[in-house]
Amino acid sequence: AKSITIDRVHPISKDEVISLLPGLPGDETMEQFADELFSLIDTLSPTYQQIAYGLLDFVWDDFVLSPAALYHHHNYAGGLLKHTVCMLRLGYRIQEQDDYLAMVFRVIKEAEQLHKVDLWNTMNGVKIEQAYKGAFESLYAACEAMAERKEPLNWDELALGILFHDIGKIYEYSHLLSSPNRFEKLSSVEGTSETTGISINPMGTLIGHMPYGGLLFEETLRQTSTRLPLDVHHRIWHMILSHHGKREWGSSVLPMTTEAWMLHLIDLLDARYEKWARAHEDL
Repeated sequence: AKSITIDRVHPISKDEVISLLPGLPGDETMEQFADELFSLIDTLSPTYQQIAYGLLDFVWDDFVLSPAALYHHHNYAGGLLKHTVCMLRLGYRIQEQDDYLAMVFRVIKEAEQLHKVDLWNTMNGVKIEQAYKGAFESLYAACEAMAERKEPLNWDELALGILFHDIGKIYEYSHLLSSPNRFEKLSSVEGTSETTGISINPMGTLIGHMPYGGLLFEETLRQTSTRLPLDVHHRIWHMILSHHGKREWGSSVLPMTTEAWMLHLIDLLDARYEKWARAHEDL
């Protein structure tokens, strides 16, 4: 039985700690996603900008390093930042169109082409996980629901929904450099939470990221002294609680507004594209 004797230790820098975690793919950097995030937030109306920047000021150190998942997509340091920015980018491009549903159909058609690549590979004996399998029924259901409503898309509300929808994952998961007192900052509790590589937080998972997203929404409104109209407040809460689209996928409620359906659709598209891209890195 071998043993290791440690004679000397020294603290390492934050950058060195981050290097111990799985990171952003390729040449992507947290700085480029942060810059794009701020540019997209600057497209919002003043009140919504205030809420967005108030949230980022409150959670930035955890948000910028947090993964967006443990296994399925964006499961690396900076994953939550990238997922949020990519969703905002797609949402902004969709809402710019006179016919936003036509744009959505084009994006889904592109996803179908990627899925056909996986099907072809599978038929030819290439073992690869089909990232989009089971997604298209939900994507087209969202399109049908939005088409029936025939409503304009509210970018301010959709953008806040995107920003808050997964932000609770900074409590649902832990990673090296997670703020140990982040629970104390949000709630009237005592105690810290241990941090590890990237793992599920045993306390955070008892509640889940959707309720935590709503709690952060309320705390941000308090921190920024912002009062929203009752209907707007509830629509944003609704997006947070319904963004998985189905109860069997974890949604507390089912989408019932145009923005909620769009958020679900964009979330599903971005998560599955990330999964597809990572699966094809080595092909």
